[in-house]
Amino acid sequence: MAQHDYIIDNQSAPSSRADLNAALQAIVSQNSGNTAPATTYANMFWYETDTNILKKRNEANTAWISVGTFDEATSTFNPNQTLASQAEAEAGVENTKPMTSLRTAEAIAAMSSSVDYQVFTASGTWTKPAGVSANAIVIVMAWGGGGAGGDSLGNVTSGTGGGGGGGGFFEYVFRAADLTATEAVVVGAGGTAVSGAAGNSGGTSTFAGESAWGGAGGQSRNSANPIASGGGSPGVDGSMPGDGDIWTGGGGASGSAFSGGYGTNGGGGGGSSGGGAGGLSSRGGNGGAGATNANATSGSAPGGGGGGCAGSSGAAGNGARGEVRVWTIG
Repeated sequence: MAQHDYIIDNQSAPSSRADLNAALQAIVSQNSGNTAPATTYANMFWYETDTNILKKRNEANTAWISVGTFDEATSTFNPNQTLASQAEAEAGVENTKPMTSLRTAEAIAAMSSSVDYQVFTASGTWTKPAGVSANAIVIVMAWGGGGAGGDSLGNVTSGTGGGGGGGGFFEYVFRAADLTATEAVVVGAGGTAVSGAAGNSGGTSTFAGESAWGGAGGQSRNSANPIASGGGSPGVDGSMPGDGDIWTGGGGASGSAFSGGYGTNGGGGGGSSGGGAGGLSSRGGNGGAGATNANATSGSAPGGGGGGCAGSSGAAGNGARGEVRVWTIG
């Protein structure tokens, strides 16, 4: 630690040499000391040793400016600077202030919040998010309700039941300006199974004029005509466990122990009585499995068809409810 007035007095050679060495020592030690140098100059540095703050004299030589603080224990330097606030970080227009990792995370979170997501598992009302632009994108995915499986007609021992059809599917991209401030959302209910009879069809899900149709209920047969057809999904033949296309669910299985149809996007079809497996779905719910003299499995949401039931006991599976999902981006 050394400080000096940086004036070499008229004196003897040894004293002048000592005075010069003291001035040089003050320079290399940043004029360090617990108190400020008695003689100051514009732009000179001073390291305040009791606080570990490096200071610079201002241009007018009237005050000290704190440059930053040294942490001697960790050998780090913390500059004295104005950091961007959370509001400035989220606005993204400040280009002179540094930003901490916390502010970066907050800004990213704020940008992510421009994506609004609303999911409907029951009928309700979609509300357009406040402040979205006219050209914001609104993406809607919807599934109709799955059809219920058929139960052995009259609960006769040799009767059979077909699987319920999977609910249909739609995906549509709207422009925000083309939608009203609120839109009614209808979520199709799953079809209910009926003891000793055909299953009920699933309900249709709708949003802004677009529809995802419900799957048909599985048929019911007795011993005189034991082969029960499965319930179809729109565009899928219910007499066979047909696979759905991009808009339809899988068809319910007919016959004995056949698997339900695959739902590409819509719900999977229910399996036929006798233990047929439920059809799978890539984006919707899977179909339920069929059974004999035992309870068949209900379809899984959204839109899976219920399994059929054979024999004098047990019950067919219910179809699963539909669903509507809405993303607003921008």
